[in-house]
Amino acid sequence: MTDITAAPAPSIGAAYFSVIRRALPLAIGTLVLSVIYFWLGPYRGPTFFFPLLIFAGLGLIWLSQAHKNDHRAMMRIDEPPVEGQWTAVAGVLVPTEGDEDPLAVRFKVFYPLKHETGSRHREPRLCCRYDGFYRVPMGVDTGKSVVPLLGFPDIENTLKRPMSDEMLKSAQAAATLCPRNLIRPVAQEITRSRVTDRVETILKYGDEPHETKVRTDSWTLKTGDEVCVFGLWKNGTLRRAENRFSGLPVHMGTAEHVRKDMGDLGKGFVWFAAVVFGLAAILAVYSLT
Repeated sequence: MTDITAAPAPSIGAAYFSVIRRALPLAIGTLVLSVIYFWLGPYRGPTFFFPLLIFAGLGLIWLSQAHKNDHRAMMRIDEPPVEGQWTAVAGVLVPTEGDEDPLAVRFKVFYPLKHETGSRHREPRLCCRYDGFYRVPMGVDTGKSVVPLLGFPDIENTLKRPMSDEMLKSAQAAATLCPRNLIRPVAQEITRSRVTDRVETILKYGDEPHETKVRTDSWTLKTGDEVCVFGLWKNGTLRRAENRFSGLPVHMGTAEHVRKDMGDLGKGFVWFAAVVFGLAAILAVYSLT
């Protein structure tokens, strides 16, 4: 991989606080509704399902709200951007320095759990042992200007593209052992929260695996890819929003194509949330009668 000097990462404490702050509304909402539910007892049946259903329903509402903000940004895509507003930019990806390609790579390497290796009865469960983030200075050429992207693009909802064996071997050799007290979401948060145009972070969870890798998932952005990218508009650049778990959301395709897909997806979130809350209501009535 290219040898780059990345911007300083946030502290571990700041990363933990950032993850907890985003999850806190869901946790508080679930706790309040669950306390009310159990306070109204006594019950019969599998009452422990109620908090899980509430948490899932609130999570779907949170996702639908984020999706709604994305859809609104898409509807404003032809309007001049407003400073500090969640904004969508459509165009083709280009490097803003040099001619490096690929522009961004996100990969995960999976190995079987050690104690399940060679199981005859079922396929071994997999665990992610290598977690990679790589990107170079890049932007979106809208036809009028090039909008630089500051932060790591969230490309795990795009099509998977295989990375070269040479790049994978180089990445694994350069991997840094993740501290044992650093859980995976926080480790990822440290990378995603950087406001920088260069990122190279390869984390290794646990000691060097002796088993043969089972699967490699990789996503790649290349020069010329047609995309829609979302982010906060600041000084002519797109940056990550602090209230989002992901980096800069990226959708492949033209603005018209992405707008249509997002409209269909938004309806799905609403329907799923309605079904989950309906199940929670049925369980509550059944338990209290």
